[in-house]
Amino acid sequence: MVCIPAHRLVEMEMDGSEINLDMRFRLTNSSSVGSNLEYTTGVSVDNSKGEEVMKTISHAINSGKNPFIVIADDVNKEYISPDINQTDGVGEPASIN
Repeated sequence: MVCIPAHRLVEMEMDGSEINLDMRFRLTNSSSVGSNLEYTTGVSVDNSKGEEVMKTISHAINSGKNPFIVIADDVNKEYISPDINQTDGVGEPASIN
């Protein structure tokens, strides 16, 4: 499970395959452990549905009243959009300067 504040989302983009949506999160608080890092996580989406999934995520972040949203939970099979198939996990963090 990964829980990252929505305001740390800096980018969403399809990776070119039309089925993998990559999301990048930046943590830049130099006073905490694990800060100044960028994390990438992804979800697999139905073919050519990436645009719709990005809009759904953006809408949930911008208009939701809950401080946490579930984008993809493979264990409980809970997804923010029916066009999401599974998560791709979280990649190793990269340092940012």
